[in-house]
Amino acid sequence: MENNTFGTRLKALRISKRLTQENFANLFYLNKSSISKYEKDKNLPENQLLIKIADFFEVSVDYLLCRTDQPKLLPSNPKPMTCEEFLKSYVFSNEEVD
Repeated sequence: MENNTFGTRLKALRISKRLTQENFANLFYLNKSSISKYEKDKNLPENQLLIKIADFFEVSVDYLLCRTDQPKLLPSNPKPMTCEEFLKSYVFSNEEVD
């Protein structure tokens, strides 16, 4: 089965955490039937709940909504750069900026 819908991705993520629909529903103060509808692509959660679900599974909302196949979020705290590393990462021009 391909993970090309919100429902299939949600179900795969839920199962990967070894959660039943009921256990998962309880985490978000929902009922089991809501989760079932999401997994069958009969309904989508509201935006705020969608964000909470993405945070719970540590994936992006774009991944849940099939806008990308890259599930993981970019690190929120990238490794700090030294001044030298920062300068090497940019190409500067000798042109003046108006």
